[in-house]
Amino acid sequence: MAVKSHWHAAEHRRGCRKGDLHCLSVASLQSPGSIEERRGSRLRRDKRHRGPFLWFVSLGKQRNEQKKEVIYSGDRDCLVIRELHNEEETMKNALGGLFMVGLPGTELDDSTRNLIKSYGINNFILFKRNAENPEQIRTLCLGLVDACRAAGLDAPLISIDQEGGTVARLKAPHFTEFPDARALAESARGEELLVEYATTCARELLAVGINMNLAPVLDVSPAGLGLFMERRSLGGTPEQVARLGALVIAAMQENGLAACGKHFPGLGGATLDPHEVLPVVDRSLEELRACDLVPFAAAIRAGVAGVMTSHTVYPQFDPEQPATLSPRILGGLLRDELGYDGMIVTDDLEMGAIENEGTVADAALVAFQAGADMLLICQEHAKIIATYQLLSKVVGGEISEERVRRSLERIGAVRERFAGE
Repeated sequence: MAVKSHWHAAEHRRGCRKGDLHCLSVASLQSPGSIEERRGSRLRRDKRHRGPFLWFVSLGKQRNEQKKEVIYSGDRDCLVIRELHNEEETMKNALGGLFMVGLPGTELDDSTRNLIKSYGINNFILFKRNAENPEQIRTLCLGLVDACRAAGLDAPLISIDQEGGTVARLKAPHFTEFPDARALAESARGEELLVEYATTCARELLAVGINMNLAPVLDVSPAGLGLFMERRSLGGTPEQVARLGALVIAAMQENGLAACGKHFPGLGGATLDPHEVLPVVDRSLEELRACDLVPFAAAIRAGVAGVMTSHTVYPQFDPEQPATLSPRILGGLLRDELGYDGMIVTDDLEMGAIENEGTVADAALVAFQAGADMLLICQEHAKIIATYQLLSKVVGGEISEERVRRSLERIGAVRERFAGE
């Protein structure tokens, strides 16, 4: 968020009591660029969420003492404090942490800087349009980290789709190119090659500042049926996809790269591309449970950092809404039945399957209400801002502060493990 409002200095407090987490210099920003340090204020941690606005200082002795928002200004021992009027305002200020957004080019542009400074957005996705060579990508990612830090935000999650084969944003000669997942899985050395793929991804992506790979694909897609996901899938049987998917997840995450399994509850039976239209997977309830859900259950047991949703209708689960927008699927199936309490990421909300049916902002609101934690918008920044504005209007009403806090906790847990400095 931008530093635009009036800022107040913290009152002096003597030292830190036993059990206090930190005793740091406290700063007051009276005007942009002017920092006056004050010492001795006692800090405490709000343990209810791990969002970007994590530290609070108490200014009064009563139990109803007013809270002040404490934001890192870049220097570990220098903090900025702003009055918080209520819990609802706190959550509105943290909404940017629910977004993962795309950038237009190879350099950190003014529009992206504005999303960081004015809206508190600190999760990003890179595409081929953002990548020229390792040094340029590293510079871009470091720029994102620095911009987030300067805005008082936590280190960003920076993601990419590096599945291999037809979906790989980073190409030779600068990066290792692998065949489609299906080709690796069905080779004589399938497990060995998939571990090599996962560890290579971890090494090469982390080296340039990317800390999350939106892979593996966990869709079960039999061969020879004209199915959309056939080449990107790890196989045509649930047992094979579950075993190999868990293997890839473990290899990536053990080497420090967050994995995100997709596309829940399974896009393997689709013949149409959700980038263009809304597919329908009309498998029976028995087949969906015995086949499509099996790899996701294995991924959850493997500790996958994130699960991405499918912009597809599954009539046996919910005949009206695609999975991304369905509380029956995200809440009832993924959370309650499979027991997943990690980060749920939408697929790109600008895909035709979603945007042909309405606005990105409206879809994002429905997706969040359905159970998604992170809202992926890959292209137009105007749509990101419109979505932010819509969500900010309904916090405390259609969306509770507790619901926002819980999603920030899930995202924060991934950030702490994979984007920690």
